[in-house]
Amino acid sequence: MTYLKENEPHMEASMRLLAQTYLKILMVNLTEDSHIDIKLQDFERTADTGYRTRISEWLREFALTGQVYYADVDQYLRATDLQVLREHFRHSDESVRVRYRRASGGEFRWVQMDLIKAEDYTDDDQIVMLYIQDIHDSYIRELEERRELEYYCNTDELTGLGNMYAHHNVCGIIADSMRIHDIGVLFADINGLKVVNDTRGHEAGNQYIRRFSGMLTRHFGHDSCYRISGDEFLVIRTDSAAEGFGEAAGEFERLVKSENTPIAAIGWHCQSALAVETVVTKAETNMYMDKQLFYASHPEYKRDAVELRFRNETDFLMDVLTESYQVLLFADLEKDSYRILRQKSSSVNQGEAAEGLYSVRNDSFCDKFVSDEFVRLRRSVGSIANLREQLKTKKHLICDYRLKDGQWRESTFWKMESDERGIPSKIMYYSQNIDHSMIDRISRRTEAERKYSMIAGLREVSSGIFVIYLDTERVVLNENLTLPDMIANYFDGNRACDEAREYLIREFLAEGQEEQFRKDTDLLSLRKALTDKKVVSFFYRIRPGFRRRDTYSYCKLSFSRPLSEEDDLLVLATKDITDVVKWARGGGARENFRASEPENPADAGTPQEG
Repeated sequence: MTYLKENEPHMEASMRLLAQTYLKILMVNLTEDSHIDIKLQDFERTADTGYRTRISEWLREFALTGQVYYADVDQYLRATDLQVLREHFRHSDESVRVRYRRASGGEFRWVQMDLIKAEDYTDDDQIVMLYIQDIHDSYIRELEERRELEYYCNTDELTGLGNMYAHHNVCGIIADSMRIHDIGVLFADINGLKVVNDTRGHEAGNQYIRRFSGMLTRHFGHDSCYRISGDEFLVIRTDSAAEGFGEAAGEFERLVKSENTPIAAIGWHCQSALAVETVVTKAETNMYMDKQLFYASHPEYKRDAVELRFRNETDFLMDVLTESYQVLLFADLEKDSYRILRQKSSSVNQGEAAEGLYSVRNDSFCDKFVSDEFVRLRRSVGSIANLREQLKTKKHLICDYRLKDGQWRESTFWKMESDERGIPSKIMYYSQNIDHSMIDRISRRTEAERKYSMIAGLREVSSGIFVIYLDTERVVLNENLTLPDMIANYFDGNRACDEAREYLIREFLAEGQEEQFRKDTDLLSLRKALTDKKVVSFFYRIRPGFRRRDTYSYCKLSFSRPLSEEDDLLVLATKDITDVVKWARGGGARENFRASEPENPADAGTPQEG
């Protein structure tokens, strides 16, 4: 116990940490391969859980006796290897953190282990603190949210197929491999979707799309299919999956053509290539040939094409593209010039000069029309320097951003030509409006959950969680975990902070602490205290009768700000620490521990930094 006596400041720090729900707290000496148990459950001191006096042996046996989930064992052993830890802490002050699943109550739960340098750490005497806490519920929620966001970013909502973003990801992965692949692509464009929408309504059009999507997935499988626009679909298979693709594509084409009015025009192509886009282009060309045959047999579906029949080929292409894109622009990066080829009448910057300096247009467009939070991104992506650098190795760049009116816009920069050094010299630029409503909703929900992540993290260690609104000076009970009913009933709805403060003093606070309590909970003082601290905590003695106790009990109040000083609210978490105080004052297996709570109730409001 000599070490503990000489290091009471460490013990007091550990005491404060014990007020949180750590499963295990150890003081580890990496140099001597030893440990001191600060907090440890009895069942962990058994051979069944691999307990050893040498910390290296204990950590290893803990994993090998089945206490760590089998898939996490290798990661756990690497992270807890003493030699690795010695080298890490010899050269870095950063803590070591590892998440893994450990056995608990007949199941495996996610926990987090943190190893942190102790204050008296030296290279000759490497003392670190080891903390383990249960993060299962919050971590599972984080994983689920991540999977949900990833799903909506890559999935077409109507059909459940991969969308344009998922298609681009696949193309990028294949291009990054820098090797030849066997690639098979089928390009399909639904026939007559516009007529169905105009005559029978958009819900009928959606059913039409879903019908064709079902035909594709039944024939090629779900994972190979993508919906890349309203009526355009792709099937992509590579390498071993591409074997026999031509036969499968031909069979699907015959299936579609067996209908009196084929539901889609089909084009497909197989080739060994470095990039998927090369094969897509040829499949698309074959699809347009099939589309012309369809129009020849069913002229009633050719309304727009008939009107455009006598235009020259370039104008026809430009007009069709302008239906989808707000602007089509050609830029010469070497000369810093641009020329607008086509621009939609509804474009936000209609009426701008048809040609001029590209860099000036890029900056002007961003300043006038792009939402403030995206100005820097859009200006940077579209700058000449960035395009000349990024398009050395890429065919195109895509940038999504929001306009000042709230509309989402997607801008694409395609490399057209490069100079003799391989540096891009000419590009084609086009932009189109896109619907990011689903991603935006998820983003807002994620931001809200992130804003209150502190509240979620307090649920497992607090009695009650309150939100204090600084602008109105009102307090609301956000969540009642184990607070007595009388407090929960009182805070049903929002209360003025002054009124709530006097209620707590009158009903619960032990005598002699009233003025200190008023001073500690003054909103102006709290706002100032939290300017350079994340958490400010106070400890108070509660009169007998609270929580059905016959003697005095103790409560900890922790005030914090969720994100930044711009958030006009505070979070208050309360916690009953009576058992901790009794354990400290009674020795609790360590007779040299002294409680950090004062004996005199008048001194109970001493703040503790979180």
